[in-house]
Amino acid sequence: ERFCRKLIDATEHIAAAYKPNAAFFERFGAEGCAVLEKVCKELAAKGIPVVLDAKRGDIGSTAEAYAAAAFDANQAGCVTVSP
Repeated sequence: ERFCRKLIDATEHIAAAYKPNAAFFERFGAEGCAVLEKVCKELAAKGIPVVLDAKRGDIGSTAEAYAAAAFDANQAGCVTVSP
């Protein structure tokens, strides 16, 4: 979380968007997912777009769950996908 905060504080005046890579948060389990959600929500509250680098691609119901995690929980504006 400190790394993200330092990066955002140093660049938010010039950044068009941020693209956090979900894997680097998810590898730390629930705590990492909570940090990702917090960072994404803080950016969204500031009106800064978030491109969630999640590279998700799966069947319908699983894709819907990934979408809910990205767009609802993390308030991402868009995500990367993998075919």
